[in-house]
Amino acid sequence: MTDDNSSKFTSKVNNQDKYLYRIMGVDSVSKRDAWWLVRVLPNKEVIFSKIIKNGNLRLTDYGEILTSGFGTTIPPETLKEYGFRVDE
Repeated sequence: MTDDNSSKFTSKVNNQDKYLYRIMGVDSVSKRDAWWLVRVLPNKEVIFSKIIKNGNLRLTDYGEILTSGFGTTIPPETLKEYGFRVDE
């Protein structure tokens, strides 16, 4: 996924790392449901947290995409690997 513009974003911050976000949305290129785990740059976190609610932005402008995939759910093992709590 080279173009990270997406719409219909939701986000949730990792429990331990306030700069790590779980993003759910629609990939702008393929138009498929997709997800991203993004580490936002500290100096861009405030603007990112405001803009993400509107959707449709290039994630790489605000930080680093750690991993991503297609679908409506992120694999639990991936969430655990990055420190997100997973209800089992």
